[in-house]
Amino acid sequence: MPISVTHINFTDLQGGAAEVMHNLLQFQRNAGIKCTVFSARPSRSDSNLLGFGNKNKANILLKILQKASAIRNRIMYDIGGVCDRLYYNQLTSSVPDIYHIHNIHGGWFSLALMPLLAEKAPVVWTLHDEWAITGHCVATLGCEGWRRGCGDCPHLDTMVSVWKDNTSDNWLKRKQIYARISDAGMTMVPVSKWLAHRVSESSIWQGQTVAIPNGIDTNIFYPSDKKEARKAIGLDLSSNIILCAAAGGTNNPFKNTELIFEILKYLQLNQKITVVLIGNANKIYQDSKMINYVTLGHVNDRELMRKYYVASDLVFYPTKADTFGLIVAEAMACATPVMASAIGGICEIIEADYNGCLFASDASAKDIALTMKLLLENTNKLKDLSENAHSTIKNKYNLDIMAQQYLNLYSSIIQKRQSQGVAG
Repeated sequence: MPISVTHINFTDLQGGAAEVMHNLLQFQRNAGIKCTVFSARPSRSDSNLLGFGNKNKANILLKILQKASAIRNRIMYDIGGVCDRLYYNQLTSSVPDIYHIHNIHGGWFSLALMPLLAEKAPVVWTLHDEWAITGHCVATLGCEGWRRGCGDCPHLDTMVSVWKDNTSDNWLKRKQIYARISDAGMTMVPVSKWLAHRVSESSIWQGQTVAIPNGIDTNIFYPSDKKEARKAIGLDLSSNIILCAAAGGTNNPFKNTELIFEILKYLQLNQKITVVLIGNANKIYQDSKMINYVTLGHVNDRELMRKYYVASDLVFYPTKADTFGLIVAEAMACATPVMASAIGGICEIIEADYNGCLFASDASAKDIALTMKLLLENTNKLKDLSENAHSTIKNKYNLDIMAQQYLNLYSSIIQKRQSQGVAG
């Protein structure tokens, strides 16, 4: 008999977690699995609003309640929420075989619901960032406080921001909740071995941890003719094209996209440069004689995004924090090499000088520019990197591999729960 899965995420359309969830949904539904999606901000017709509203759109009262919950969490702790009973009733009206949770931070969904859901069915929680093991932040940015239980937080304003330093109490309360569901009730699934190692080094979680890297749908992201891609989206055929993409663009404090402007001060090439900035429509950059900027907002159309990847000679990704690097893997699937900072899970995908280029997080703009120049002027090297990049994603990080690993995990935890005689 096919299993049923309920997926939970803040949004069902924008952001890396939503994209991974959507890819997984498509695979699971094709495999005959009954999948239901609950979201605070649903956009797709087959998703359900977690809360109440008009025609599956959150109304003003729900948004006010969610905002109140977020404010409460910034002042107090993030283990509770003002809509817990409502959410619980919705999520348990038809109990699935698996609750699959994705991104829940930001105050709209409380951790206090986890043990309640786990009483009904096993919970799989995909960790797309570090929030689950910290006192409030999605990225530790070099801080080691999470190892000792947080407190004296140096980054209170980083996402998810708090108004006072309640991080030690917050961390401890999370640990207490996790202890209630660590024995077969929940499995944490980090999206990289790097993040899984971080979870294992923290005393906050003592339950099962299974690393499952994100998978790329290679039917959507794949190589094609570079010139044709440039023609299709109106980019210069003769220019060196460098792509910088991040949710929020240069406004994203974690992705460090604005570093490209420092790099360009030192980058001396014999032909024009076109810098494509995706994820930010709020800033306009002046074109120069040799440097042209194409600035776009968020691109939801994945075929359009694929064309930008294919059209580019190089993707520049100078992130300060990343647990996997979805943009990195998508670009590589399109046979476009990536030059990225050696951070987090990115180092698992990119093998330096084989399928891409890595630079130290403290490397100078001048040194990065020199490496970029040598790379862009070496067409043979770019070709080798491109071929190896595509091969890496196809053989190690494709959607089928990720989806099958989740199916195996679902099966194992359902069987374990049945053998323990836990009623669903």
